[in-house]
Amino acid sequence: MTAVAALEAAPSRQDLPALPTVQLGGLPVTVIDRQGAARLMLAAARQHRHGSRPYYFTSVNGEVIAQARAKSEIAALFREADQIFADGQPLVLASRLLCRTRLPERVATTDLFHDVAKLAENEAATFYLLGSTEAGNAKAVAAIKASYPRLRIVGHSHGYLTGEALEKKLEEIDALAPDILWLGLGVPREQIFVRDFGSRLSNV
Repeated sequence: MTAVAALEAAPSRQDLPALPTVQLGGLPVTVIDRQGAARLMLAAARQHRHGSRPYYFTSVNGEVIAQARAKSEIAALFREADQIFADGQPLVLASRLLCRTRLPERVATTDLFHDVAKLAENEAATFYLLGSTEAGNAKAVAAIKASYPRLRIVGHSHGYLTGEALEKKLEEIDALAPDILWLGLGVPREQIFVRDFGSRLSNV
């Protein structure tokens, strides 16, 4: 899963901490733990400036590394991210064997989402959830609202949109201006979505 948090272009990005990375499978993976990743996402949201592309977080596991090694276009999509998290314990183990700096722990999106949601409840940060089928999306939203009743979900939609429906959805998301847009579209659809439409979500 990919997350997009609104943040101004290069000058404001310098306000976020410069984080070390390790090269795994040719991709720069951020050296950070789950709580640090959650705080970083909320910091990006707090520094939001309207009118520029969102700050872009994604994650990789062994399967994604294999895809990126096999297809240069997949690797290029991931290199466009501002941060890449290690969504897989094998990457943590690989860093201990192959890298001078070790990854502290696995930052799985399925866990990270809950870390961010807990912080977002306290900071009044808003979410939009885009992905899955209509039924799957509705079920996920219901479960999230039950677990985090103070979390502000400003909108949600299934991820099977094309043509005019997609155009209207992009306009809707930008108008609602969520602090964090969560994408559950799968690899590489999430990364392609950010590449193709990120610049149109300047108010996210």
